Amino acid sequence: MLLALFLRTGILEYMRYLIIIVIVIVAVIAAFMSMDDDLSDQSKSYLNLIQSRIEQGSEAFFFLYGISALEGEDPIIKGKALLAEPQELKNKASSSTNDSQTLSKPMESNELYCRFWEDGCFKKVVSASSKWQHEIDSRATLLSRYKHFFNYNEFSTLTEPTFFTPLPEYKYLNYANRLQVFSSLHSAKKGNALEGIKNLIEDTHLLKRHLALSDDLIYKMILINLISNNLEVIAHIKTVYQIETHLEIPPLTKAETSLEAPMAREFVMLYNAYAAIENDPQYLDSEDIQLPNWLVRLGFNLNKTANRSAEHFAKIIKLSTIPATEFTNSLQQIQLEQQPDIELDNIIGSIMNKLVAPNYVEYVARLHDLSCKIALTNHMLSDKKVAINNPYGDAKFSIQQSEDITCLDGPLKDKHNLRCLSM
Repeated sequence: MLLALFLRTGILEYMRYLIIIVIVIVAVIAAFMSMDDDLSDQSKSYLNLIQSRIEQGSEAFFFLYGISALEGEDPIIKGKALLAEPQELKNKASSSTNDSQTLSKPMESNELYCRFWEDGCFKKVVSASSKWQHEIDSRATLLSRYKHFFNYNEFSTLTEPTFFTPLPEYKYLNYANRLQVFSSLHSAKKGNALEGIKNLIEDTHLLKRHLALSDDLIYKMILINLISNNLEVIAHIKTVYQIETHLEIPPLTKAETSLEAPMAREFVMLYNAYAAIENDPQYLDSEDIQLPNWLVRLGFNLNKTANRSAEHFAKIIKLSTIPATEFTNSLQQIQLEQQPDIELDNIIGSIMNKLVAPNYVEYVARLHDLSCKIALTNHMLSDKKVAINNPYGDAKFSIQQSEDITCLDGPLKDKHNLRCLSM
């Protein structure tokens, strides 16, 4: 009996020490996982950049934010009023826009406003000459606002970067650019082809200036498409009317291709979402997934997550400022680094960094692809005397030509025909 009592006592004592050891180990692991880093200088610089841009104000942004104001109303006043609304009202207004309270715009089904990269679109537009003047006359206010807006030499997005912030009504810029195209096509048809080309080149210069000013990724991509539209029509007028121009589109500058401000804004948008998760772990909950709060707090560190994200954005920014030939050479390495490793001390944060960000490399490629279209346009403007030099490098990428279109090869798929030009 004494032996049994001794054994039982010894086992209990052993179990007590074992439990203490396990608790200590778990506590050390939990403390290790919950230790966060300081924000990196890179992260701070992105936060400060966007905050300073918001604080400096921008009349151009107010004008764009209110560009849908009714005829006779001031877009700047409307833009300021919309920006001052509480977030809940902004979200409600953006999801239920009343057409009677906004400037008239074309129907979505109107083929004159199709996307140029869609099959058959360009031919529909340039062959609809009987409709150009009517569209210009009936939407004169929109075209006037388009010209007014792009004459601003400053621009900063003034909304807070969040996933729920309503965007400016960029579609009005798309519609108005098409009116600009109609105007140049109409001038050419009346015998003023050179004037039509010059107007589009002037417009392209203004769009390129805003390409450098832009601090929003969506806006930057829209500007690329608008410039591409202009280049298509410039080449069309030159080909159809066979006029001498001696004009040239300047290549894209480093400031125009740089994604520094747009990537900083993307970073701040992610940071704000991550900060919301740290303040309230239930922010992550969905119908399919509900994680315990303690698990989120254990596996998610705000600053570590943000700092890793900032490192990735820095690589994308660098990729946007190097020549297209270097972009091609760096592409494989960047794609390998696109998905950071899972970090044991920040499991949830590193998984989120993998999941939430799109493939930003594709956006960089669009900028370099636009350089291809500029090269093709300059070839046409010179009466084909200037050789076509592929910005990606002639040695690696060939020229694909057919009877009515010329395309330059590139490292990624060209979904918007930015490397092609109708001849």
